[in-house]
Amino acid sequence: MDLYLQFGYGMIGHTRALLAEWGGGGVVLSPRDLDPEQLVRVSAEVVEGGYDALIDPQVYARSSDHARLTEHPYWSDLPTQTTIGLSDGADHAALFQTLASLNVQGRTASSIIPALMANEVADVWLEHLDSLAATAAVTLGRDSYLTIALSSEAIRDEVAVDRVVDQASRWPTRGCYVLVEQADYLVTDPLWYGGLLTLAAGLSLAGKRVIVGYQNHMGLVLAATGVDAICSGTWLNVRSFSLERFYQADPDAVSRRAAGGWYYAPQVLAEYKMPFLDTAQRLGVLDDLRTASPLPDTYSQALFAGPQPSTIDWGERNAFRHYLHVLRSQAQAYSAGTYSSNLQALRGVFQHASQAQQALAMQGVVGQDRQNPDALDAALAGLALLDRALGARLRRDRG
Repeated sequence: MDLYLQFGYGMIGHTRALLAEWGGGGVVLSPRDLDPEQLVRVSAEVVEGGYDALIDPQVYARSSDHARLTEHPYWSDLPTQTTIGLSDGADHAALFQTLASLNVQGRTASSIIPALMANEVADVWLEHLDSLAATAAVTLGRDSYLTIALSSEAIRDEVAVDRVVDQASRWPTRGCYVLVEQADYLVTDPLWYGGLLTLAAGLSLAGKRVIVGYQNHMGLVLAATGVDAICSGTWLNVRSFSLERFYQADPDAVSRRAAGGWYYAPQVLAEYKMPFLDTAQRLGVLDDLRTASPLPDTYSQALFAGPQPSTIDWGERNAFRHYLHVLRSQAQAYSAGTYSSNLQALRGVFQHASQAQQALAMQGVVGQDRQNPDALDAALAGLALLDRALGARLRRDRG
């Protein structure tokens, strides 16, 4: 499982630097965060560098009104400049022709097919996806990814998830771009994880390439499912999926901005502000948060070199790149084996992180809203639900 960059506000420099450092990977580009000229230029630059670029039209909501999103030319192919008419098959061809032209200009090898988010998996929504897939196979090509966007309630419905997987097996497109609404940055609902994991694994078993968007470090649990990539980015609003981001009221400024940036401790699956790293140093437990070999420590070494961490020039740039650089290494490492070995490894990783978070918290070292042992426990329950639902097939197909 690879990590793709989920493009967000101010990410052009980060995208260039990280893809060059990785020598691989890709990016899902955001019209909401790039003007039309930038979108084409950045996409072409990524492709010319030898990396994968996908343009997400971000047509999830029936009434998105974010000014930077709606300024893109393809938006005018939606009746009354909203997505209300996307379910009308007569409108698909004109929209997809414009998107096809955009992808040609951006030199992408594959396209993302837009689709509305489902609050519930109803017949009309599945028919909507069937129609989109059929039209896109002709207009955008069979190598396209059909968007599957589900609400936080819909993903909890086991029958609904099975219906989506069954329908997907008949779509004439190569892949699926999966998005699942999150009520919180760190989800604590076991059924949410169970639904996401079962959906992702089911689509993969159906022969689809699967990319799961808007993930944070809890998305590492998807390494058990056989998906091709998860996507993550810098700010929290590109690490969890919510329709709010695509309305004008959503500000670019992130309210939970921390002076000095956050540090991601990968073995603890949590992020910490500098004052809590200072606390850990004074208590003699700072090494418990150090990025351990064989994970890369390219950006964070100075935080553990001796001086008080808050005196180090760490900042948002290093915090963002460390987070994404390490997360990619974890995603690749935790998906490198068979289904059985990946499942066992993930259980160990999440159990250890839960115990470590609680032990550190007992000493006053906490990640505040970027750690939650309940989320880790919920993810472990989700793995159990996946194993019950599809474990036999996954062991047969992937060991």
